[in-house]
Amino acid sequence: MQLKSLVPMPYRIAGAAFMALALVLWVWRLDSLRAHYKAELSYITFKVKAMNDVANETDKRWRLLENTWKVKHTAIDEEKKHEVEAIQRKLDTAIAELQSRPTRASAAASTAKGATDSKGTGGCTGAQLFRDDAEFLTREAAAADNVVAELKACYAHYDTNVE
Repeated sequence: MQLKSLVPMPYRIAGAAFMALALVLWVWRLDSLRAHYKAELSYITFKVKAMNDVANETDKRWRLLENTWKVKHTAIDEEKKHEVEAIQRKLDTAIAELQSRPTRASAAASTAKGATDSKGTGGCTGAQLFRDDAEFLTREAAAADNVVAELKACYAHYDTNVE
């Protein structure tokens, strides 16, 4: 015994056709969406590549600028180093030349015996300074020259950064 369907045959055929049509439309819509998203993905990939190219170019320019900056600052530091070394050599030479001058203690003994300068005045020139005083002033002058060298280097660094 066969069961009879409650739905007549023409309606079953129409329903199957409708289901087939819906399936075809659904597949067509999925294909359409896939094409749309593929185009969207292609556009996004293009934009990302363009942004990466711009970022890489900017990075190259900044690296070149940074290298130029480093070279300039290294040159400034080397110049300052040579200047400080020259100041130190001058100081060493001047200190060595001062060794022939009398110290304050030996000069005090000769002054106690009544020694005065040739002009009879109470003042003196740099040539008449005692070794201790001349050495102190020479070291202070060298320290001042070092400060000037540091200041010039600082100005040069600043001017390089401003450019």
